Amino acid sequence: FPRPASVSVKKRPHHSVKPDLSKLVRSTEDAMTGIVYKDDAQICTMLIAKVYTDDGSSGALIKIREYTQGVA
Repeated sequence: FPRPASVSVKKRPHHSVKPDLSKLVRSTEDAMTGIVYKDDAQICTMLIAKVYTDDGSSGALIKIREYTQGVA
């Protein structure tokens, strides 16, 4: 999320207001269903954070890695 001028970098590095993180994750999972995976039940690991950007950009960084059986 773009950082508002009223939010200090030191005091609040993470975006702690709406929208809820769980709703953002859910909508992203739904959008990738049928394209990246058959069902979002196949997702086994996530690292998620809502953070402010200093350059005014917004968006999501999504990295997808396939796990094969027997390989962690």
